[in-house]
Amino acid sequence: MKKLCLVSGLLALIGPGLVACGNYISCADGACEGLGGGTVVVGDEATRAACEGATRLDHVVFDGLLARFTSRSADGAYVSFDYAKAAASPDATLALNQYAACLAYVKPALLESRSEQLAFWFNVYNATVIREVLTRIPTNPSYSVEEGNFAIFKAGAYTFGEVEDLSLDEIEHLIIRGDTSHNAAIGLEPTRRDALLVLHDALFPAGPPDARLHVALNCAARSCPNLNDEAPYAFGADQLEAQLDRLARAFANNAEKGAGPQGISRLFDWFEADWTASYGSPRAFIEMYRTGGVEGVALDRFIDYDWTLNRPP
Repeated sequence: MKKLCLVSGLLALIGPGLVACGNYISCADGACEGLGGGTVVVGDEATRAACEGATRLDHVVFDGLLARFTSRSADGAYVSFDYAKAAASPDATLALNQYAACLAYVKPALLESRSEQLAFWFNVYNATVIREVLTRIPTNPSYSVEEGNFAIFKAGAYTFGEVEDLSLDEIEHLIIRGDTSHNAAIGLEPTRRDALLVLHDALFPAGPPDARLHVALNCAARSCPNLNDEAPYAFGADQLEAQLDRLARAFANNAEKGAGPQGISRLFDWFEADWTASYGSPRAFIEMYRTGGVEGVALDRFIDYDWTLNRPP
């Protein structure tokens, strides 16, 4: 069994009696300048082979980036990511490019457990959202993810899980949620749709998806469930259950985002079927994870969704 540690600047392969390090990516003709779906970052052959053959992943690079650039508001309600600071940091943008380059080579079917695969896809989604926002902030400081009718989520620009031209919507709604009724699935070629659903079935082979996925995925908006700002910051197989429970509790107890006197999150409306399949109802989820249950919660109202970027004030 190989354990692939995604370490800043180095690729460390750890196995029985084996520790090897080498160049993580090669950058030629400015390929590493900037970020975004169109940026080509090519790993050397040793790196590519290691990433393709990985059975376990340690998401150390992404963990470090989240630790470095996230902060919590004074009232505790909002976790921000400092996109401007990250975009201005060559070492941070290079590290994120390195991380994405390796994730693009990983074959989810080889990962040794469902938890490894879930952690992989959660980190793929969150890191890609951050990476895309970083491309926009230098020239558009007031950027919001709702620009262009939420174009950031619809563009097919990524290769993960051996599928090319993936969009963030396809990752979230087809691969992770398995929702063939979502707009992301409409008009897809049957062979492509089936390929995405094969990846989904590997995540949730026994039934509907775990609705806690909604507290794991961060869309870079203020009303989205917060990025994890406690170590370990990135999702990992060994601690995934504890991380999801912690984020579920944080969301349910967040009156600004999750549930409180102002109402409940729009996520409970938009994805009611997911909450119902996992917990019986959105109310039951809140009762399970919120201190005091639904006491004082306006269950009949939804909190206005703020699509403003989750940046520091």
